[in-house]
Amino acid sequence: MTRKEFYEKLDADQKKLLNTFKTAEDVISFAQELGISLEVQVAQEIAGELPDELLEAVSGGTSTRAAAQKDLYQ
Repeated sequence: MTRKEFYEKLDADQKKLLNTFKTAEDVISFAQELGISLEVQVAQEIAGELPDELLEAVSGGTSTRAAAQKDLYQ
């Protein structure tokens, strides 16, 4: 189920409640209470979380400005 399909199943009050959740786990629990199954990726999108793959790609990096200032490109 996509995020759009999930939203279409909710009434106005449920959408307001959904906006209070901060984690994918909260979103999944809410969906389960409604009898709806959500994939983790969709729940992460709804909660505004980055998937682990994207977090790994950006963690531990350096900015180009910092690299230039430290002469990392030479």
